Amino acid sequence: MYKNVLIAINDSPAAERALHRAIALAEIDNGDLFVVSIDEGLPVFESIVWAVSDNLAKILEEDRMNLYRHLLDDAQKQAQSHSIHLHSTLAEGKPADSILEAVQQVHADLLVLGISPHFGIGGLILGSTAMELARRARCDVLGVH
Repeated sequence: MYKNVLIAINDSPAAERALHRAIALAEIDNGDLFVVSIDEGLPVFESIVWAVSDNLAKILEEDRMNLYRHLLDDAQKQAQSHSIHLHSTLAEGKPADSILEAVQQVHADLLVLGISPHFGIGGLILGSTAMELARRARCDVLGVH
């Protein structure tokens, strides 16, 4: 049913649950599993730190990159334990746009997302990334709570 499953991960518990579900789905259909993590760039506070202290900013940037490497390595290990071949990538930019670009690149027929109900007042006004992806994706979308 789903031959190309793409999962977008971050360091949230919902993303961890979604990864387990994506692995199970890829295992059922002997499909390919693709994982993408998004580097959104420097948050505002890091930009301020960058202006004040170049060394501290470099440490924060290094920590962020280590987090992404850890997430992708952990996903790889979990997939291998189920004999699933996983293709991983780190993308940069706005999460929804970067994920949709990944959907197109891998010809995903299923996008799996961790859904977190805590997206704050900004999410209520602008909508969450998951809601935007559900509206814009040209494949099935599975939200895992």
